[in-house]
Amino acid sequence: MNSLLRVKTVELKHLFPFEIVEKGSKVIIYGFGNVGKSYFYQVLESSYCKLVGISDQLAMNDVDGIPYIPIDQLYKIEFDSLIIAIEDFGRASEAYHNLCEFGIEKSRIINMCFRANQQFLPRDKCIDKAATNEHENLIIGLVLRGGLGDCVVHEAVYERLSEWCKKAQFYIYCVKEFGDEVFCEKSNIKEIIEIDKFEKSRHQIEFDVILSLRLYITVIELNEQVVEKKAPNLLKILKKLDVTICESDNAHTSMHGDLVLLHRALLNGQNRFSFLGGELFSLSPDMVHIKCESVEQDSIVQELPLRFITVNWGANLWLLNFNKQQIKIASRQLFEELIDLLHERNKNLKILQLGDRNAKKLKNADGYIFDRPLKQVKRVLEKSILHIDCEGGLVHLATALGTKCVVLFGPTPMFFYEYSKNINISSNTCGWCMGVLEDWFVKCCRGYEIPPCMNNLCAETIVNSITEYLVDK
Repeated sequence: MNSLLRVKTVELKHLFPFEIVEKGSKVIIYGFGNVGKSYFYQVLESSYCKLVGISDQLAMNDVDGIPYIPIDQLYKIEFDSLIIAIEDFGRASEAYHNLCEFGIEKSRIINMCFRANQQFLPRDKCIDKAATNEHENLIIGLVLRGGLGDCVVHEAVYERLSEWCKKAQFYIYCVKEFGDEVFCEKSNIKEIIEIDKFEKSRHQIEFDVILSLRLYITVIELNEQVVEKKAPNLLKILKKLDVTICESDNAHTSMHGDLVLLHRALLNGQNRFSFLGGELFSLSPDMVHIKCESVEQDSIVQELPLRFITVNWGANLWLLNFNKQQIKIASRQLFEELIDLLHERNKNLKILQLGDRNAKKLKNADGYIFDRPLKQVKRVLEKSILHIDCEGGLVHLATALGTKCVVLFGPTPMFFYEYSKNINISSNTCGWCMGVLEDWFVKCCRGYEIPPCMNNLCAETIVNSITEYLVDK
């Protein structure tokens, strides 16, 4: 049977490592089971590289004019790469050590068992890969844990990776509405995918790197051979990444563990950004770049007054999930006192309240922007001259858009979450108890219905702190 006919009868399920092997280079395939045969016929059909031999622990005949080479004779052959085409990790490792013992340089051995858990590609796509060589760029997956604020902070990691790997292509896993707005108009992002689809879709994409981001960075998947070839400096950084911060004390297994992580950050003088990236990534707030999508007719902008500030009272995602309001939210009374004082001192200033469909209206606000798409909320925040809120997602978003915020702190530590450009306020009575209890976010650790750290905030003190700023606006 000639090679063309044989190719048509073989099910090419295992993708040849086009992303690693140089086009036109001389290659030997070691292992001639299902994986080896799949590689063999992809090379023959695509002519991507020159196959100079096949080898296996079992003696065999030549195949389609390609010679069989015993393992003890491989050192005599001129070749650039030897590909271990064995799916089982143990057998592949054994083959690797045997090859080294027979004098094959480690630098020329490509062990493909890392693909063992990947979903196989259809035959036509295998050949298409050879024709287009789509693996010229690194493929990086970022899994963004947490809410909107975390998504904004994590954008800095994307910026740093884009700086280091200018030809990389990214897949972002997060709450899709958040990702669509935080990463809008980023040309190197292939797709933004709902985070709950990560496990299902991760094996449908040939990732070179997958990183999980929460308070720290964790490497989930790393194809060292590809990254070493295309971004050797990135490989060095990822291999040095200090994972001990999330391994010791099981700090990564529960929200209670955040207390351990925050104490480490305090001792090291780190904030949300510097703790996330450490010395290796060197992240800072000014690295975050978020744009409002360009639109000719923006209905929400046409509804806005000329001079206004925004307020947000609530964190209703948690209210829906736990049937409780987060304790980091200041009281309705405080926010309504703030509105009245601001009106009294700024006659021409309009105050707009932001919120989702479950938000409750604050008395005497001039307008209510509830249940709007995040795309429109971004526009409002961008146009606002000031945003007043507790520490939360809209603060991170507004700050990234260039809008100054007044941020009321209580259970969440100001040293960790504050932005220097904002007006950051705490009562100094207690607070910073994030992680002390497993359910710290809905339950005061001192047993109060309303936490003293939020209850002791003073409306007049807050308004006094922003009066001078508003004069110039």
